[in-house]
Amino acid sequence: MRIVCDSAFSERDLIWALSDVGRDFFGLAGLSQMSYRVVRCYLNRGEAVLKCRMDSVDKLRATTTLLTHVAGQPAAAFVVRSSGTIKALTKATGHQ
Repeated sequence: MRIVCDSAFSERDLIWALSDVGRDFFGLAGLSQMSYRVVRCYLNRGEAVLKCRMDSVDKLRATTTLLTHVAGQPAAAFVVRSSGTIKALTKATGHQ
């Protein structure tokens, strides 16, 4: 995913922002069913690699799209690419 934000933020800020949005729109049960986590975070490029259960991909995509604030600052996020495995995603994007 790519995150556009005017101010700097940490990986923890991103995790909290995603959790808040997921809880607001899907409830605690929906949030826990997603079982998402941040695998890699490239803050200097505003990119993050997320992992979730295969049956929750659409919920995580929606959560990402609905993200409007990170660390109290306005932000926008969108999915750049989706893959079945981290290895394939890393190969496709050229990131290590």
